[in-house]
Amino acid sequence: MKNSKISVLMSSYNEPIEYVQKAVNSILNQTYKYFEFIIVIDNPNNSELISFLSSTANKDERIILLINKRNIGLAMSLNRALSVSTGGFIARMDADDISKQERLEHELNYLITNELDVVGCEVDKIDEQGNVLGTIKSYSSKPEIYARMLPFQNVIVHPTVLMKTEAIKSVNGYRNFPSCQDYDLWLRLLSKGYKFGVIPENLFQFRRHNESITATRKFDQFLNESYIRKLFIERKENHGVDSFSDENLKNYLSKKGFFNQEYANVQNQLLIQYNRGINNIKNHNYKQGLSEVIQSMKSNAVISNICISLKTHLIRKKYTKR
Repeated sequence: MKNSKISVLMSSYNEPIEYVQKAVNSILNQTYKYFEFIIVIDNPNNSELISFLSSTANKDERIILLINKRNIGLAMSLNRALSVSTGGFIARMDADDISKQERLEHELNYLITNELDVVGCEVDKIDEQGNVLGTIKSYSSKPEIYARMLPFQNVIVHPTVLMKTEAIKSVNGYRNFPSCQDYDLWLRLLSKGYKFGVIPENLFQFRRHNESITATRKFDQFLNESYIRKLFIERKENHGVDSFSDENLKNYLSKKGFFNQEYANVQNQLLIQYNRGINNIKNHNYKQGLSEVIQSMKSNAVISNICISLKTHLIRKKYTKR
């Protein structure tokens, strides 16, 4: 295929050097060799990170190291990397995750063979020590299932993705959401008719951090996802155009209570309780799990999540029967 070079994009801020080293080495040791590795340091004050990555870049000419003058966030850092990329394909990587050796090779082959524009893979969820906590599997080999599910739920693991450069550049890359930038990108690509798939092969280790770190963002993520779905509907009704702006996002979050700290904290805790209940049910602790889910249903965000889960379950059931 013309220009089969892959540009791997990674942004690093404050991850432990041990994690960054494993992430970088997992890309440098890929079986597919025709790539450039564009790493953005989004914390110019992290001298240890700069020193390590500068030393690593000096040893491998495939690494292109960019250091932001100030912290600009993940979305804008990835756009900066995208702007200097020269590959026909873009692969994502996070600075605390691990790609298995065949990831790029197998994803590229799968994308080309199945005439896709974006492809992810199945993953191991690992903890801080690298212990496997579980897996995230593909729903189906049929691209249409992802086209149906994505408007309701983000079912593509961002750092596993390989996509055509022409696709992501056609929508001008990422937009500056505080979270869920990937979900916004998927739905904008979907709005333009690009095709998604997930290779039914485990090629990635996705690091899950301590719940106390991620739990503080559950309500934030819920509201950003809700706004992103609203924009998707706007594009369907307005010839591909939506009303996104920093100001409109801020107004939406304000109307939904995000800036009311007391309300936001309550919603966040109820979302945590709901997720804990679902995990208990999955682990066959039905009594405790059902109790937690029922108690959490005081939150409209939880009710919305339940409706979304039911909808995606029905879609999955419909397409797996075919």
